[in-house]
Amino acid sequence: GEPMTEDDLALNCYSLILGGDESTRVTTIGALHALGTHEEQWRRLRTGEVAVRPAVEEVLRWVTPAMHFARTATAGLRIGDAEVAAGDIVTLWNTSANNDPEVFERPREFDVGREHNPHLALGHGPHFCLGAFLGRLELSAVLDSLVRRVERIEILAEPPRVYSTFLFGHSALRLRLD
Repeated sequence: GEPMTEDDLALNCYSLILGGDESTRVTTIGALHALGTHEEQWRRLRTGEVAVRPAVEEVLRWVTPAMHFARTATAGLRIGDAEVAAGDIVTLWNTSANNDPEVFERPREFDVGREHNPHLALGHGPHFCLGAFLGRLELSAVLDSLVRRVERIEILAEPPRVYSTFLFGHSALRLRLD
């Protein structure tokens, strides 16, 4: 109900840029890297043994481009054994949540056909990613195009990591598509 401050406007624009550009780019690079290094998973996807839709969700879980999000507690609560007071900052580590062995069977295995995949790569609840639909659509289009046109993905060099305390992934990828 109140106008945003200039700082709030700038931070929201920064978040939109990160979500709409950086995370999509990092996720796409991560998808190609994962499929190029896990040849059996690429075969399963390419031959139609596994559909694109679950592969998109597994790529999102596997890559998890936003490593963490911090929020300020609006009321006191208990999380596990910890007491959180109103005003405390609580951080969700998405990378940890998406590799939780209590939630995911074989969490460090890339499986394009993973059936139970309640990943948090796009957030949850009121903090669910505003661009989730578009991001999934973009990643689906990339994977669908690869499936129809590419037989083999060859990684030509180990990709450099993004230098960030927030984004996780690679900044570039040298590869060959046959």
